[in-house]
Amino acid sequence: MVKVLVVEDERRIGRYIENIVRAYLGEELECLERAETWPAASAIVTRTHFDLLLLDLNLKGVDGFALLAHCRSADYKTIVISAYRERALEAFEHGVLDFVLKPFKRARLEKALARFLAEARRRPVAGQPAGQGEAASRSDGVVRSLAIKRPGRTTRVALTAVCYIKAAGHYSELHLDEGSPRLHHQSLDRLEQILPPHFVRIHRGYIANLELAREIRNMPGSSYALVLDDGTALPIGRTRLQQLRARFA
Repeated sequence: MVKVLVVEDERRIGRYIENIVRAYLGEELECLERAETWPAASAIVTRTHFDLLLLDLNLKGVDGFALLAHCRSADYKTIVISAYRERALEAFEHGVLDFVLKPFKRARLEKALARFLAEARRRPVAGQPAGQGEAASRSDGVVRSLAIKRPGRTTRVALTAVCYIKAAGHYSELHLDEGSPRLHHQSLDRLEQILPPHFVRIHRGYIANLELAREIRNMPGSSYALVLDDGTALPIGRTRLQQLRARFA
């Protein structure tokens, strides 16, 4: 589980960052706090261990880097979000993980969050023993189901029932062996990082369950498709074809 602190003095931008973090981290997010001033941020880091700091560099005239000097930066990762392009080099000299230039698009911040998650899997998060991230929260470290969130309740879908997963903007569609597709709150990029090895990204818009795959088929126009046991044909990206063929060898 991940604890995040957003330090941003513009309330509208701070809320926008919060929304992206909540949507992207999903069930991995344990705690999300936001501060708009240096004193408020300093008070939070004094009483709370956190894993990720999203830091603006101009906090009502106070240099955001003062916060890094105030607390041990080795205990967490920092993503700087700033309009001051000229301070990017200085940011990396402070050991930050990424520098996101304002104004930014959602996909850019999600890319930085993906980098954080990749780093987090190589080390324990604050207050948590090594090896107890999202996948390891299952009894043997293997993800076996995905959550489907609906108003008022959350259900889970077993991965054994998932034939393939299709991109749906910032979300994804789980296509099952029975019933209609289910909307999942995490993106395809995020799922690619946490699913078992037999779930393979075959196209920018698809992840397939290779345990249910029958063949790779030539299609018109020099294209290729992965055919599942039920006859569903999924497009294969050209850059992924060779790797997929190796899995079938």
